[in-house]
Amino acid sequence: KKNPNCFSSVCVMDLVRTLGDRLSQRVGTTLKTNSCQWTELNERIRLASQHMDADNAELVAELKGVVLDAMDVLRWEKGNPTGNYQQNVKHISALNDRVTKIGVLCGLNEENIGDDEWVTAQTNDHRRFREDFPSHARVTLQFLGNAFEVSVSTLLNAGEESLFNSLLQGKLDSTVHYNKGTDTYCFDMDGRMFSYVLSFLQGKSLNSTAMHATLSPVEINQLHQDAAFFGVWGLFQQLGEIPFKVGGRLFVLNKSAVKACGKTSYLATLIDDPRFKPPYMIDGRDPDTFERFVVQRVRSNALLPIEKFTDEDKAMIAEEENFYRMNILAFPPLMFESGNNCSVSKANLITKTNGHGWTANCISLTTLPSRGRFKFRVTVKATSLSHILIGIAPSTANPNEINLHKESGFYYYLYSGSLYSGPPVSYNGKLFGDRKVTAGEWVDVVVDREVGSLTFSINGEDRGIAYKNIFSKNDDLRACIMLFNVNDAVKVDQIESA
Repeated sequence: KKNPNCFSSVCVMDLVRTLGDRLSQRVGTTLKTNSCQWTELNERIRLASQHMDADNAELVAELKGVVLDAMDVLRWEKGNPTGNYQQNVKHISALNDRVTKIGVLCGLNEENIGDDEWVTAQTNDHRRFREDFPSHARVTLQFLGNAFEVSVSTLLNAGEESLFNSLLQGKLDSTVHYNKGTDTYCFDMDGRMFSYVLSFLQGKSLNSTAMHATLSPVEINQLHQDAAFFGVWGLFQQLGEIPFKVGGRLFVLNKSAVKACGKTSYLATLIDDPRFKPPYMIDGRDPDTFERFVVQRVRSNALLPIEKFTDEDKAMIAEEENFYRMNILAFPPLMFESGNNCSVSKANLITKTNGHGWTANCISLTTLPSRGRFKFRVTVKATSLSHILIGIAPSTANPNEINLHKESGFYYYLYSGSLYSGPPVSYNGKLFGDRKVTAGEWVDVVVDREVGSLTFSINGEDRGIAYKNIFSKNDDLRACIMLFNVNDAVKVDQIESA
């Protein structure tokens, strides 16, 4: 019996054709590259099988059989990534033959397509279905389980690059079916989260905090997928979220969390560049690695503990850190060892033990990070006259050198707020601060490896950049403390992001 509105049969025909195309293209590639596509197809097939409403029981049984057989092929393919692809193509070809017969039963063959029947991208009819949609016209968006009647003007709020704009010009793809008689666009997908997309298009404000409180993570992810599918990128902006596509996969990250990873990170500079628009495309990178390390770093708003990863993981993380210009792993512990005229406790309490003058140079054993912007805090525990120098030194600095601050490294003098350094700037008491730092106060030493600068902050008050362009990213740098008077002591805290 001819049933031109048999939506499910059209969905299944499209799904099986798509599956066949993808299997044909699978030869010589890896399953990993297309894992998200397989998951998407599996979900579409499952949803289609739940909404078959044809009158003919035999037809329904055959439709379900096609779906089950297609899912069997999919499961076999996922479990046998090195299997016989050509054999699978034969299976899919046989499935296509079966759905062609289903199409005839439904009256969906191309010869019988009329004004009241469904048109898909597989037909030869690629002309514009409506030469001009007036803005007040209304169309129906049919999903599996629900439908929405929407004005054309509302859909056009999505923008010129949205799927809606393409559909209203008669440009269909394999995921959409159009009924010319009823102005209905049919999508073989769950539409439960589309109401939020529609609310945005209607000009209603969406509250990100409220949505995350009421929707489950699965529902939030589905909303992201729906907004991306329809190209409604403005929805992400209203929610304070940024859509990235890495290796073809969609990842949505909070804008503030991205910025917190560093203003000079690749992700931050990408979204700040006016030449680019969402979704922000990052090609040539592995999406699984991005999800495992970068996404986890951004969403946790914390550096990842180094002890949880293998050496192989650390090598992968180092590559991600270099590409995305951001710190992912937690900083290594900042460690010092006792030297001439100074002692160091386990808590990094450095004390001048004997000798008068600049004879106690305590240089860290730990190399400072080679990327990003970070800091370490130096708190004055005891001092008679604040004759203390703090800063950084190259790994080649001699810890036994007297007056090291005039030969190598870059320092802040707590007594006067002056700067002392070796080449290339060779400061010898250049005025920078305006007061003495005494016992109980602290100084943050802020290092920016991306621009080669050194900044000092006194008790949380930023004094600005003290040194510019003084080192390169490849320079091996260490923390350095110099004490002049016996019994003067400072405590050095661990490295953290700045």
